[in-house]
Amino acid sequence: MFLKRPSSRKNSLCGSLLIEVLLSVVILSVSLTLMIRSMTASLRAVQYAAGYTQGLMVSEDRMTEFLRKGALEPGSGGEDLSVADSAYHYSWTARPWQDAGLADGSSTQNPLSEVALNVSWRSGKRENNIALTTLLFASRP
Repeated sequence: MFLKRPSSRKNSLCGSLLIEVLLSVVILSVSLTLMIRSMTASLRAVQYAAGYTQGLMVSEDRMTEFLRKGALEPGSGGEDLSVADSAYHYSWTARPWQDAGLADGSSTQNPLSEVALNVSWRSGKRENNIALTTLLFASRP
């Protein structure tokens, strides 16, 4: 009476099936980790872009206000704003524009004023800002 030995082919198939399952679990976990990281990075980029978009809207609003006035006297100012749960601060400075062509000492009155606008806000630990400069007609005395 001979004892039958178990088939080695059947055991090797079970072992290879276990390795295939483990390998597929590893591949799946690595790919899910990479997908979650890329989604997190995209959400961060969207939030960053949203902050800049709101900052540009504040800048455009303030510049439009200056243009609507028509003329701006030299000086400076600023204000804190709250836009969509974010705190924005803008500051502006107006001064007579110095044209390089008029720097020779000519007595021509310069009708332009240089206006610099700076909008800043915090996004997490980072301080962001937008700086704009334009020329407007100066108010005449």
